Amino acid sequence: MRQNFFNLSIAFVLIFTCFQFYQNVYAQCPPGWNYAVRPLVINGCTYNVSICYTCSPTGANPATVTVLNIDQNGCPPVDLEDVRLALIADYKNLCTVQPCGGDCSLQMSLLIEMPSCWQWYYNMNFINGEWHFYSWRVPCGERFCGTWYKVCYDQATGQVIKCQPWQIIKTARGTACPNTAKIPWPQFFDPATMHYNVNNEPWQDCYQEEECTF
Repeated sequence: MRQNFFNLSIAFVLIFTCFQFYQNVYAQCPPGWNYAVRPLVINGCTYNVSICYTCSPTGANPATVTVLNIDQNGCPPVDLEDVRLALIADYKNLCTVQPCGGDCSLQMSLLIEMPSCWQWYYNMNFINGEWHFYSWRVPCGERFCGTWYKVCYDQATGQVIKCQPWQIIKTARGTACPNTAKIPWPQFFDPATMHYNVNNEPWQDCYQEEECTF
């Protein structure tokens, strides 16, 4: 019973936190942009990725997807490049993608912007003589790293094709992260250094997850 109560408590805290976050991030989309939360399956696990995005009416003009948050949804932390690739594959479900004119002779430019700065959060409780620990990361700061891709839609397979060279250039915008040293995923904390019933507390500083370079 106590275990079930603990699980329900964790679920409520995470749902409430995400609800507050999504209310705030929707207002961050520029005028004329669209907002969506996309369930992306990466390595067999579903991540809910909130984005602002633009569409090209014909698929011929450049378009942009800006990531606002990655809800781990109980999954382990995910590599940001895997999220970018999943967003490229999913983009056809949001907007028109330029049909390939045969071997990428026709293509479009797609900009994927990812938050550069992240901060680890954790939740920890002592139930039935055992520590239960969950960690996740949320964006912090105002820096984004944009990666331009050349893509097109293969009508034969129904897939978005990444044209070569498909990773063109990276561009950064916003203020630099407070801490440029990457902080690894906190697998578990030493209970001797923790207090009981920790709820949604940040761990360490806002840090730079990856450099905006190839």
